[in-house]
Amino acid sequence: PDLKYYRYHGQERIKDEEFFYNYDLIISSYHTIRNDILLFKDFKFDYLILDEAQNIKNYTTQIFKVVRILKAKHKLALTGTPIENNTSELWSLFNFLNPSLLGSLFDFKYNFIMPIEVYKEKEASLKLRKIIYPFILRRKKEEVAKDLPNKEEIILYCEMSEQQKRSYDKLRDFYKYQIKEELEINGIEKSTLQIFEALLRLRQVALSPSLASDEFSNIPSIKLEILKELIEEILKEDHKILIFSQFVQCLKIIEDEIKDKNIKYSYIDGQTRNREKEIK
Repeated sequence: PDLKYYRYHGQERIKDEEFFYNYDLIISSYHTIRNDILLFKDFKFDYLILDEAQNIKNYTTQIFKVVRILKAKHKLALTGTPIENNTSELWSLFNFLNPSLLGSLFDFKYNFIMPIEVYKEKEASLKLRKIIYPFILRRKKEEVAKDLPNKEEIILYCEMSEQQKRSYDKLRDFYKYQIKEELEINGIEKSTLQIFEALLRLRQVALSPSLASDEFSNIPSIKLEILKELIEEILKEDHKILIFSQFVQCLKIIEDEIKDKNIKYSYIDGQTRNREKEIK
C-alpha cells in the first residue's frame, strides 16, 4: 500500500520520462505502450511484469515486437494459457523472458516445433520441458477450477491517435455549437433529431473517421487497425470469427481488407438475398 503508482493511460497521460521517477510503479496497457514506444524504449525498469502475457504469444505482431524492446533487470510473465495453439507461442514468451534460452526461432523450429508437432517425438518434448521447467511456477487447473468463468469475455479499449482525436474534437465542437443554437430557438423536444444525428456522427468518427465525413477519408482508425491484427492472430490459431457492426459502411471497409488478404469469408447485411448460402 505504500508504493506510489501512476496509471499511464488515456488522453490525459503525461508523456514525460522524467515524470516516471516520481513513482514506484507504472501501470499501462499493451496498446498504450505500443503507441508510445518511443517514450518507453530507453527507460530502464527494475521489473517488467506482463499480465495476460498471452498477448505476446504471436511473434509477428507489433505488441510482441514492442514489448521485446523494453528494458528491465528482471522480467515476469503471468498467463493462464502459455500454449493455446502451437509450440511457437512458448518460444514467444521465453524470447521475452530469457531470449537466449530457446535460441533463435529458426533453431527452435528445427529442434522442437518440427519434432514435437510434426513427428510427435516424446524425447523432444521432454528435452523442452527440462529446459523451461526451472523458470515456471505453475498452478494446475484443479487448483483454480472453482475460480474459472464459463465464458471468457475480453473488452479491448482502443485509444484514438492524435489525428483521429482531432477529427473527433472538430466534429464535437461543430455539433455542440449547432445544438446549442437549436435548443435556444426550438427547445429540446424539437431538437431531438439534431441531437441523435450528432451522437451518430461522433460514434462513426470514433469507429472510423471516413464513415462520418469525406473530409476525414485519409485518417486511419485505431479500431480497424487493432481488428486487422486480431483477425490475423485468430486465423493463425485456426479459429473462426464472427464480426458485427451497426454500420454497413464499416462492414464494407472490413470486407475490402479481408479481400486484400485473400481470406475466405461470408458477408451478410440487409441487402443480402441468398442468406442461407452465406450462412452455410
